[in-house]
Amino acid sequence: MALSLGLSACARSDAGALGSAPVPPPAEPTEAVATADPPQPGPAQAEAVAPAPVPPLQAAAEAVLRQDDPDFDDYYTQFAFGDLDRDGRDDVAVEYGIGEEGAMRHIANNVRVLLMRDAGLELQRDEPDLFRYCAAVRGIERGRLQVDSLEACMIPFPRTDAHYEYEWTGQGLRLVAERSNEEQIQAQLGELAQALRSGRSADAAAFLRPGPVAAGEAPGAPDPLFDDAARRAEFIAAVEALSEQSFRRSGDNELVATRALASPGGARGERKLHVNLKPEGELAELGAGDTVNDAVATLEWPQGDGVGYSVRFLLIQGRLYLLDHSGFDSESE
Repeated sequence: MALSLGLSACARSDAGALGSAPVPPPAEPTEAVATADPPQPGPAQAEAVAPAPVPPLQAAAEAVLRQDDPDFDDYYTQFAFGDLDRDGRDDVAVEYGIGEEGAMRHIANNVRVLLMRDAGLELQRDEPDLFRYCAAVRGIERGRLQVDSLEACMIPFPRTDAHYEYEWTGQGLRLVAERSNEEQIQAQLGELAQALRSGRSADAAAFLRPGPVAAGEAPGAPDPLFDDAARRAEFIAAVEALSEQSFRRSGDNELVATRALASPGGARGERKLHVNLKPEGELAELGAGDTVNDAVATLEWPQGDGVGYSVRFLLIQGRLYLLDHSGFDSESE
């Protein structure tokens, strides 16, 4: 995703649906036409790479936005697709940069929502009070719009410092969740534990890869960390034990939550979640390019027979990815 530059989210205040455009049908394939006297080949040249085709839903959204603001894509655009109003049809959220006339770069981010209706996409009323931060649209999942707050918009590779979720109420967006990075880590660990408990291997696999992948690339195989049933059970128990524990500060940028109790396998000891909010090596070459590591989370639990287990995750744009894992001598801790 394009990392943004700017100060805070700006929005228009026009009420109601502002425009619509039907989703265009796929373009008809073109046929190559042979010439009577084909030109002779010249010196070898680098083959041009054709741009990726624009998805029809994105093209329709761009048409509506351009009617409302011909310069909406002067700086950059970021689209998210999903069923926001839960009517069975995909909707669109778009984040883009806006600026002042003559500006060399954008100074703010704007977030706008388009809902699919029978006549096509309709641009919805803007709600400036919801995005009074440097907003980065992350996606639409399970009927919720996920938007992150960046620490700043006018620096390269800004860190993410808060995470928001919005639901569509029929009258507009409503904020339903707001989390710090450490709270997001607890929530993400809970999602992984629930996926493992329910046997949803595809959902669990998303957390067990080393990082995001570039668009169009297939993700690598997930780490078989939790193929071991005892380790899986102890991980779930540790996450549930720490899910609502408060953090205490253990350093300038470090937090820790702990809880001691017996494990499902009978082992006694401390469960610990350590969060480093400013880890060394801020950038990792993952996916399509450099990616900011917003935090490193380390979860430890007693596995039994004097052995503990430690699992480390990276927090990248609000999602956890597996960094590494290993056993350790818990009796020497």
